[in-house]
Amino acid sequence: MYRSGRQGVKVRGLILLSIAVLAGCCYWGWQIAFNDGMISADGGQVAPLWQRLSIAGAIVTTAVAFAWGMLFYGAHYIDRLECDAAGVMTIRTIGLLRGAQYMVNEKDIATVEARRDRYVSEGGLAVNAPWLKIQLKNGLPWLILDQQGVFTDDLKLREVLRRTMGI
Repeated sequence: MYRSGRQGVKVRGLILLSIAVLAGCCYWGWQIAFNDGMISADGGQVAPLWQRLSIAGAIVTTAVAFAWGMLFYGAHYIDRLECDAAGVMTIRTIGLLRGAQYMVNEKDIATVEARRDRYVSEGGLAVNAPWLKIQLKNGLPWLILDQQGVFTDDLKLREVLRRTMGI
């Protein structure tokens, strides 16, 4: 019924980028914490420990936040959605190595909220990002269905959403 297509490739790419940034920032933070001020270009004197640790901590913390945020986003981003004749939906999300898979009935969908996020910068760059926020029942996480993905059976998906939410 649905697959994320190019949008999913972008999300996977950003997840991998965030992990690479995390690795690079950890290395950079390590170098700052233990070597800042030791080369002649830095003055040849080691900076105070509190200064080295605070700068290194800020760099690593920022990278951890970026990586965690992308992993969180990927865990909620629908990569594939399929529905069988019995009304059981198979939902796969994007993850670092492998995303989660949920098997839910149509009645397990609590709410579906359409979002139409648009932004136009002063330079004329326009971003159009329509998506659906799907909240599942029984304590399952809310999910993101990017409407710029590939709908292999758009009519069937609309029918499922219409039955579950009256859309």
